[in-house]
Amino acid sequence: MKTKTIALSLGLAIVAGGMAYTITQAQAYGSGDRHQNMVQVLAEKLGKSETEVEDAFSGIREEHREEARLGFEGRLDEAVSNGEITEDQKKLVLEKKDELRAEFTAAGEQRDAHRAELEKWAEDNGIDMNLFMGLGQGKRDGSGDGMGMRRGK
Repeated sequence: MKTKTIALSLGLAIVAGGMAYTITQAQAYGSGDRHQNMVQVLAEKLGKSETEVEDAFSGIREEHREEARLGFEGRLDEAVSNGEITEDQKKLVLEKKDELRAEFTAAGEQRDAHRAELEKWAEDNGIDMNLFMGLGQGKRDGSGDGMGMRRGK
């Protein structure tokens, strides 16, 4: 029983970490200036509308999510078959995965809203948003101010 508990705990930790990474990557490639620029360039080169290119990206993203879901469920089925977890534990893991996905999605939406608010504030105050890039990443050797900006430049 202790082995099953450890296996389930490890499985949930892997699920949470994997979901965090996957969602972060999807958000990084699914939004922002870099993504929009890529959509525009591809649309021009392929002679398609930006909507068609964006739809293609969305379709590919969805296919990858479905493949990942099927692979994950397959690994859970194998764990049930091997006696590592029960069918009820498998259901619990799948429910937790859905719960975590909803939380990560909400957090991403909240982050996007905060960024939009910050961009509006910066624009209203005539401040370049690039000043905020690297915020909090100043060097400890004194060459930065703790806000990602160099001193004396």
